[in-house]
Amino acid sequence: MLAECHPAVVVFGADGAPCAWTATDQRTPSVKTLVKRFAKDESGSTAIEYGLIASGIAVAILAVLQGLRTKLTNTFANVSANLN
Repeated sequence: MLAECHPAVVVFGADGAPCAWTATDQRTPSVKTLVKRFAKDESGSTAIEYGLIASGIAVAILAVLQGLRTKLTNTFANVSANLN
């Protein structure tokens, strides 16, 4: 396998075994290519969307509970005043 490659493109992998790569495999992608690839990548977006929905629901619940807290405080204060 190594006899087929040019010595300038022989790369050793993480396990120390030689890998025969061509020069085109070693090109570094441009920033423009990386940005395009990032924009197209939709993996993980569903989890983020569900997280945003859950946080929105939590904020709505907290707002409702704040309103109930005020009403319940007033109700129990009235009951306490009437019992005395």
